[in-house]
Amino acid sequence: MQSCNVCDGDIFTVDGVRSCSISGDGRSKPGGRFAPPEALPERLKFHLFNRDFGRSILRYTTGTVHSSNIWAFSGNLALANVGRRVFISSDDGRSWEFVLRLPDTSPPKGVLPSAVTESEGNLYLCTYPLKTDPARIYVSDDGGSNWKVLLERTDFRHFHGVYSDEYSDMLLANTGDRDSESAIGTVDGDGFTAIGRGSQTWRAVGIAMTPRYLIWGKDATYAQRKEIFRLHRDQIDDPNPTPTVIDETESILFYLKTETFGGETWVIGSTSPETGIDSTAPPDKQRNTCDNKARIIASPASSQFEDWYEIYSVERRRALGEYIDRIPTADAHIFIDADPELGVIANPCNTTSNDGDVLRIPPDVFDTSVLDSGPEIKVGERIELLDL
Repeated sequence: MQSCNVCDGDIFTVDGVRSCSISGDGRSKPGGRFAPPEALPERLKFHLFNRDFGRSILRYTTGTVHSSNIWAFSGNLALANVGRRVFISSDDGRSWEFVLRLPDTSPPKGVLPSAVTESEGNLYLCTYPLKTDPARIYVSDDGGSNWKVLLERTDFRHFHGVYSDEYSDMLLANTGDRDSESAIGTVDGDGFTAIGRGSQTWRAVGIAMTPRYLIWGKDATYAQRKEIFRLHRDQIDDPNPTPTVIDETESILFYLKTETFGGETWVIGSTSPETGIDSTAPPDKQRNTCDNKARIIASPASSQFEDWYEIYSVERRRALGEYIDRIPTADAHIFIDADPELGVIANPCNTTSNDGDVLRIPPDVFDTSVLDSGPEIKVGERIELLDL
């Protein structure tokens, strides 16, 4: 399984060339298949990354490769990408229609899980090209059947995410990767307007929104410190906002969610140990300082999001590429989503244990008194392994 998304109590994920889902009461739902490209070279790559045989080869040579994402919305609507191909479903993922092709220079995963949001009846999708293609945000006003370019920029490498802010009427987005390209800002009819930009402080993968703050982590594998930042909403309109450092992580804080458990607002994040050297790293920082563990961490609003708890951790799976220079290696991730009734749904990818599994961390785990003094949180005990 890859990627996970929760909507109306149902859990959606992707298993190779088909989607899967399970209801909150444990009932499995059939998923539809994603059609491969017609052109032979693209078709072969599609099967390599997404068919069982190809994925088994990659698992032992590069490690499990993140190649798909899924997003579910109310009204039986779902959106997914498999590589560079974007699909839409109007029947809760039972069938899929190809609707959009991503740029040629997109990576195998196509986009990041933070690339899609819904706001005021529109769907938004941002692109993640790695080379010469412009960075774009697309918009659909008909449930994903048709897409048009909302904005296009060539002064930064790509978008990392686009977000509907439930606490305001803002549509947020963030960009990377070099200092001059890194920004967090707003999107409207006039384009993209940076709130802050110009350093790795503003280079984020995902952004968490709370009633008082925006929270994100530094996306720089070469940095000696990978800080978690907090920006008060009062500073959003400041000409030079100054985020507060509230903690730091051992690897990149990729995915972030905000949810309320037991009357307490929590920010939940997952860190990803990336591999290789960042192609945009400065000449004097050609290094990778990430450790080898993927983690789920969480912080409550009562601490002003300054106290972070480790909920779950797992090591990145090593593959043949670790020992042969010419073979690349895959990052490890934990895709996450949250629901007030289900808790946190997690899907580790390219890990030594639970690789491809879907895990449920119940809401009662998110209690500071339990986390301060309770027993170790383990899969099979307080973390449930779901059967999809």
